[in-house]
Amino acid sequence: MTSSTRLPAEFTSLYRLFLRAIGASVMNKAYPTKRLRRIWRPSFDSAARVIHRLQGTSLDANERLTLQQWYSAWEARTDKTLTLLSISARSRGLAHRLTCNLGRLASSYDDTIMHGHPDDADNLPWKPDLSSDLYAPRDNSPPGYPLRGRNEDRDFRRKIGTEVWSAFGEVIRMAEGRDGVSLGRIASKR
Repeated sequence: MTSSTRLPAEFTSLYRLFLRAIGASVMNKAYPTKRLRRIWRPSFDSAARVIHRLQGTSLDANERLTLQQWYSAWEARTDKTLTLLSISARSRGLAHRLTCNLGRLASSYDDTIMHGHPDDADNLPWKPDLSSDLYAPRDNSPPGYPLRGRNEDRDFRRKIGTEVWSAFGEVIRMAEGRDGVSLGRIASKR
């Protein structure tokens, strides 16, 4: 890796400090720490891309100024977020409940949106003794429960789930804008 593509030491130190603060904010419990690290990672990825663009020589003055302003605002939000995580680590008040609930929300999002509902048709039992050309999964729906209705229910659950998560995202963005903190982003796996 050449020096022109390296991230500055200040940035990598900030990232490591942020990771430690996340762990401390949830009392170093493995699963919540992992979830919180995953929701704040996209923010640092975006900042790293901006740093790499700023290190490049092909920017005009206006674009460079815009990127520098974005990065300054990102640093201010990150500083306030570190303060929030520090308070969460020292007290078990509102800041601690916020960080714990962010991890739970991210986990719930993964369970419902990313991995689907357990009643989805893709989750029917596998019959290992059948060859692939004869394989037809057994329908586990109760007698008299039409498959078409079940598919409509699944589509309705997905639509409602998407709308609920969109509303959560909007509330989180409003809270971020009001208080100048970053509450992370859930990176889509699809």
